[in-house]
Amino acid sequence: MSVTHTHDPQAVALSHYTDVLRRRWWVPAVGALVGIAAALGALAIIPSTVTATSTVRVNVISNDPFNPSRTPSALLDMNGEAQLAGSHLVAEQAAAALGGDFTPAEIREGSGAVVVPETAVLRISATAAGEDRARLIADAVAEAYLETRAEQAQARIDRQVEQSRLRLEPLRGELAVINATLATAEPDSEEAVQAETDRSLLVAEINSVLDQQATTESIDTTGGAVLNPAAVASVEHDPNRTLILATGTLGGLGAGLIAAFLVHALGARVRTPGDVVRHTGRPVLGALPGRRLGLPIETADREELRVARERMLADPALRSRVGVAAVLGTSDIGALAEAAAGAALAEQVAEAGVDVLLVPLALEEGQAQSLLAALPVRHDERWPGESRRFTGGPGGRLTVLLPAIASAAEPPGPALYEQVGLESHERLVLLLVPSSASPATRLAAARLASTTVLLISRRRTRVPDLRRTVQDVREMGGQVIGTVLLPPGADPASAEGEQHHPDEEKPVAEGGQQPRNGTAKETAGFSRRARSHQPSDIRR
Repeated sequence: MSVTHTHDPQAVALSHYTDVLRRRWWVPAVGALVGIAAALGALAIIPSTVTATSTVRVNVISNDPFNPSRTPSALLDMNGEAQLAGSHLVAEQAAAALGGDFTPAEIREGSGAVVVPETAVLRISATAAGEDRARLIADAVAEAYLETRAEQAQARIDRQVEQSRLRLEPLRGELAVINATLATAEPDSEEAVQAETDRSLLVAEINSVLDQQATTESIDTTGGAVLNPAAVASVEHDPNRTLILATGTLGGLGAGLIAAFLVHALGARVRTPGDVVRHTGRPVLGALPGRRLGLPIETADREELRVARERMLADPALRSRVGVAAVLGTSDIGALAEAAAGAALAEQVAEAGVDVLLVPLALEEGQAQSLLAALPVRHDERWPGESRRFTGGPGGRLTVLLPAIASAAEPPGPALYEQVGLESHERLVLLLVPSSASPATRLAAARLASTTVLLISRRRTRVPDLRRTVQDVREMGGQVIGTVLLPPGADPASAEGEQHHPDEEKPVAEGGQQPRNGTAKETAGFSRRARSHQPSDIRR
């Protein structure tokens, strides 16, 4: 059972994408492989480094480190701490701790500190060629930073204590003088009272200095603690091998998908009825099921041509059964193969009771002889002029008019155009034009015809050619009513235009009518006769 293929834009668009991916799947696959190869090449070229990170908590060094009114981060200048961690001083101490395996410049160049926002935490990172080296440097810099911070804090405390001691010495000397004065002064004398007052003031000041000194000496100078040493923390690899491989694979796959559609667009050929509908916007009238198209047309193909005939005649433009219709080939299976399909379609239209005048254009003499040998027609000697006329077919309703031309490349002249115009008032004129015809011939046929049927071959019709043909028909004022999908191949005799030279005419049925090709048995009998019998006078 034949199913017509109509134009559904959404279904056609979806099927187009799936068909392209199914046909061109190897292009994205190659793109992905190329992307992986490029990623591996980049990994081989780009120097590989490892970054290790040590997390450090910074302590507040003050006489009130646990002040509840302020957070540790508010009591600390964390940006200044980060600068200290990346300083040359810390790098020198870290280099010394590592036993001279790294210079301070190498350590400072490959390390750095970052503040964790709103906290008193630093992340000290080190980058090196190897994982072990990066871990060693990061931990050494963290320890050196804490030691440097503690040493600087202790140095500040020592200076404050020393200043307190320097203040105490003169105070104690003054106190000794006052005590000596009190020892020699008369009790309750003015001198004794003054000396007692001075001694009280000196003792209070000395006690204040001693308290300040004690407070300063009690400050904890521990710079902080390493929360997560780099030796046990995870490391980061640069470049990230997983990321680069994933990027290369996905990038290559994406480029392959784009290339698949570009390759398909540049060398696209019609393969399915969906392709035909998408590029023409018109339904598929019939799809011949065979793999090869030959002369005469096979029975299964004829049945599908009958289906195409019914859909063709149902079009409003052909309901009057008169006028001019063009049958344009669009493939490269050969002029004779396309002509055979068009002639078989004309025969089926005549079988439906329609008077048909078939006008094959742009055929060589040998191709015309082979085509006539496959049709149930005979030469009408009553026809005047240089053109040749053959009549017969189902019910005598099929007429073939061979125009007199010097070569297949020569377009038909005005006489033929006039004859077509006259005949189109009484019957349906089918202008059969293969794809090998000259552009002028094809445009002339599209101009003369009000409707056009396209002959498309699976895998042999290029999409650009098909679109150009549809555009030409529209520019000539015509319309494409549908398409007939042909097999992708043709028999050698059909493709090469094999000539036949019979010595006798085809048998004519009783009553002067040609035999019909309605059954498989009749078709088979006609196939044998078509190869060995044709009118002797078509060789002129």
